[in-house]
Amino acid sequence: MKVSLFKKYFIYLLFVFLSISQTFAQESADDEIDSAVKTLRNIDVNKLTEDDKKNKSDEINKSWETLRSSGDAGLKRIKKELDLIEKAKESDDFFKLNVSVLLWDMGKTSEAAAIAKIWNNTSFDVNYRYVFYTALDAARTQNEKVMPMLKSVLKDNVSQVDSPQHSMSIPWPLTVEIIWGVYGHKGLPELLNVLKTSRNNVEIMSAMHILVNAQYIDALPKIRELTNSKNHEIKNSAIKALGLFGHPMDSALLIKGLKSRDADLYSYVWAACEYDDSKLTPYLIPLLNDKDYNIKAEVVYALFNAITVEGLNALINDYKKAKDDKVIELYKKYIDPVLDFNKYDMMTIEEKNKIVLNLFERKKNYYLLGDEDKKITHDDFVEMSKYWIKENRISGEKYEWVNDRHVLSVTTAKDIDLLMDIKSSVYLRLSDECLYEIRTIDNVIKILGRRRYR
Repeated sequence: MKVSLFKKYFIYLLFVFLSISQTFAQESADDEIDSAVKTLRNIDVNKLTEDDKKNKSDEINKSWETLRSSGDAGLKRIKKELDLIEKAKESDDFFKLNVSVLLWDMGKTSEAAAIAKIWNNTSFDVNYRYVFYTALDAARTQNEKVMPMLKSVLKDNVSQVDSPQHSMSIPWPLTVEIIWGVYGHKGLPELLNVLKTSRNNVEIMSAMHILVNAQYIDALPKIRELTNSKNHEIKNSAIKALGLFGHPMDSALLIKGLKSRDADLYSYVWAACEYDDSKLTPYLIPLLNDKDYNIKAEVVYALFNAITVEGLNALINDYKKAKDDKVIELYKKYIDPVLDFNKYDMMTIEEKNKIVLNLFERKKNYYLLGDEDKKITHDDFVEMSKYWIKENRISGEKYEWVNDRHVLSVTTAKDIDLLMDIKSSVYLRLSDECLYEIRTIDNVIKILGRRRYR
């Protein structure tokens, strides 16, 4: 009987001991979490020396590890601190951006809404790297749950991120283009909704930039409306966008803008160059006399891009009387490889027509397969696309012979979504080289988009 009582007593003491141990362990863990949160609070990077920054970086990393390893307890403690900051109306943007990275690392898509709430009420300039790379990782999931995060980044046109390993800086709008580009074509309807409903000027311009590069035709009516915007930046972005879309309905608006010579003239000339239609030539020629070099240079590009005998005559005459060294160098680049302008006046109209025809054919043939070119089918293009998506590039030995004209020979606007998927993969290399490939794809998309109406 005594032995039995002793056992019960021993078991009771053991239970009490374990409970006390667990309590102490929990309190110790809570103390560590609190300490980790405290370490991340009220950091002013601008007041830190280089040595301080290194030490602080080490402290931040240790705090991150503590919070990561604490699981749900760490998540709850972070959110509690965010609530305290909000209620106290404190400004600790570095902390909020810092823990937004942790929320993503620890909860992924389940924490997307919480991260978006942070970003919507925080200035990005204290550490844009936290935002950019977290948003980029979220975009890679292509999960609709991250959409609030991606929409949050559209508001910022000031911050940029540096990529030392690739010796490149990524400013706006390339920042939002890359993030949304990685998400892919499924994000375009949401961007159109932003374009239609947002009252934030930067969000509107960010959305417009991405939609235009995708030749998203549903955005065109709203963009036409925005050419009447009272906001100068939005208006000029919309004018340029019409040039990139190149829709026949918009030639009258561009002509009116070229004739008006108002404060938006540069944007109209830029748009005319991208619009690439000789019907604008008579309205561009008088602008060769503009004293603004940037406008004059765009006029030269535009006239040469949609070359006609009338435009060539005007360019040659302006070249003869040019005195500005920059203008002379510009003409040397475009005119000298084509003809000797001193002999131009002695040419017959037939010879001048032949020069124009040759220039026109050279540009056209760049996008048309020649007899000597290898031919492909649409099925071949689909197989190539799978390879490019897998390899995150459109370069490489297997298909190094493929050019724009090969793709254009078998694709239509229906293939733009697939081309956007290729872009999504290529962006992930995040380098100067990948951006050259992106612009190649953008040009193919632009041509395919225009084939719907030109």
